[in-house]
Amino acid sequence: MLLIAALLGLAITFTVGWRPFIGPRARPLTDRKFEATPARLERGRYLTEDLLGCFDCHGQHDWTKHDAPLVAGTRGAGWEVTLDGLPGRVVAPNITSDPETGAGAWTDDELARDIKLRHRTRRTRALSLHGLLRPGCRACLRS
Repeated sequence: MLLIAALLGLAITFTVGWRPFIGPRARPLTDRKFEATPARLERGRYLTEDLLGCFDCHGQHDWTKHDAPLVAGTRGAGWEVTLDGLPGRVVAPNITSDPETGAGAWTDDELARDIKLRHRTRRTRALSLHGLLRPGCRACLRS
């Protein structure tokens, strides 16, 4: 039994690592703000809408239509996927500027930490591909 535990520990260490189990490193929050300049807003729109396709996950789709277009009014509203036969669920959270249900009440630094460090600041943890994003995305989320 001890041998199996040791082998499992080594397998995790040398493959996916321990971060999926213990969560990402979190840095302390600051009062840092990002200026929403026209150039940053345009870059953010380009990144979120054209290059990275943020709303492919952070929006609900009509799967009965060709190309599964976004359902009107759900752009950025999030999406939840349950995977049949597998435990858990995949959640793309609401990133709209709504202060009650979205990211509207978040500080700029909370958004920055969530996107760049893949750490949800609202008492949940998430692993994602968001480390690729830049301040332009944060500025666009603020618009």
